[in-house]
Amino acid sequence: MRIGLNLAIKTQFFHTQAVIRRKRNKITGLNVEDTWCTDASTLEREATKFFMHLFQSNDPCNPHSLQLNNIPSIGINMHDHLLKPITIEEVKGVIFSM
Repeated sequence: MRIGLNLAIKTQFFHTQAVIRRKRNKITGLNVEDTWCTDASTLEREATKFFMHLFQSNDPCNPHSLQLNNIPSIGINMHDHLLKPITIEEVKGVIFSM
């Protein structure tokens, strides 16, 4: 019963933290062309316009210009090292070094 209570308290704590973060990160207004706007449709339109411009490419890449024949390769030793199973000691070492 005690484990369930601890889990419920931890769940409530993290849920509360997420709610606080969501309220703190909420955008309630933007400065659009030297005018403070709080209208939801204006905020949505400006945010969409900003991200469309941010992720739009003005200089598209020609896939034929990529030099795919110059891709480096790894040796057999590195290949074997990458394929070996991960040990508990490695996982603990990484977790405890954070």
